[in-house]
Amino acid sequence: MADPGFSNLDPHTAQVEEAEKDLSEGVMGLVAPNKKPGEVIAKLASSRMFILQEASVYALAAGMEKNPGTFAVGVVNDEDKPVGIVLRRELFDNLGRMYGRDLYKRKLVPELMKTPQLIRDDTSIFSVADNLAEELRKGTSIYYVLVDGSGHYSGIFSTTDLLIYLSNITARDISLARRLQRAIVKECFSFAGERTSIVGSSAMAKEVGGDFYVVKRLTGGKLLIAVCDVSGKGIAASLITAVLGGFFDGYTASNSVKSFVRKLNRYIIDTFSLEYFVTGIIIELDEGTGEATVCDLGHSYMLVVEQGKLKRLGSDASNPPLGVSPKLEPATGICRLNPGSSVVLFTDGVVDQTDSSGHDYTEQRLWRLLKASGGLPPQQLSTKLTTDLASFRGDAPQRDDITFVVMQYC
Repeated sequence: MADPGFSNLDPHTAQVEEAEKDLSEGVMGLVAPNKKPGEVIAKLASSRMFILQEASVYALAAGMEKNPGTFAVGVVNDEDKPVGIVLRRELFDNLGRMYGRDLYKRKLVPELMKTPQLIRDDTSIFSVADNLAEELRKGTSIYYVLVDGSGHYSGIFSTTDLLIYLSNITARDISLARRLQRAIVKECFSFAGERTSIVGSSAMAKEVGGDFYVVKRLTGGKLLIAVCDVSGKGIAASLITAVLGGFFDGYTASNSVKSFVRKLNRYIIDTFSLEYFVTGIIIELDEGTGEATVCDLGHSYMLVVEQGKLKRLGSDASNPPLGVSPKLEPATGICRLNPGSSVVLFTDGVVDQTDSSGHDYTEQRLWRLLKASGGLPPQQLSTKLTTDLASFRGDAPQRDDITFVVMQYC
């Protein structure tokens, strides 16, 4: 659709003929794309058009009509240095007003141009984003003129161009973070030991999250089992799950649970400066004897079903979460699993999930489900829990990351 104001002019008027003559004489042009390497602001130039400052307003309107996708034009002097900027909407708003065509028929471009803010085209995009943070928050489109190292005009970009670029970068980063996190915290996992059968499940509330679980075979017939929950959600929380993955990957039978927890706590405090904490339960299980060393780090979500009876292991008073106390001296407890026992470790996303009326799933509902499902193999119990959560949630959004590990000891 043609712009108002100019397209309604009689194409045979002297002013339009003069405008066409100006264009043919090169008063309007296009600078070559800037191919500077790296993530520099030149990449975001959405307009490279310019017009000489001695050109008429009608010549500018004619050029803009021939380039409907151009929303801003730089005004340059005879040294190709910018002296102003004209926005498409403002140009045609002025021409479309009553008597606007008569008012501007003998005017030159400087009558309508604004003084631009100049930015070097080799400036880092992220540096520009930092400097324009306040303008970006306003949500309105603001235009800036780019210049090269000699001050010559090289294009125009807007805050909208910058926001789109940053949004695309964020989307790619989140997609990559999700793939990396899924390599560490798998959505579904199964493990068969000599006397154990284990299933793990994790569903993040967002693309990435802060839940973590691990099941690892150690030497000497031992297993390492852990479920952790990082405070917060999103990329920052997922970064800590990557830290957890690296630490637990290095856990060996020669470690003691206490020394491992001390080192991990120290690293989280030194790295994240008390901004985040991690609750969790860490278990080292001797498959041969059923003896389990349990370290509860402010988590307490560990339920054991034995002979139709349900009991909780771990205590929220045992230890503070990781990342809270620089001088953590972790306490551990010992329990012995009997053949036929089922163990469920989970994060608070399970019991805190709400339905469409805002009611919580609750630990009591989970207890009832586990009591009614005693003796089921882990895979069936995992499926039953997942199905019950989905049925309870209905149309309500997933409130938090949901992670659990189901183990049966034979």
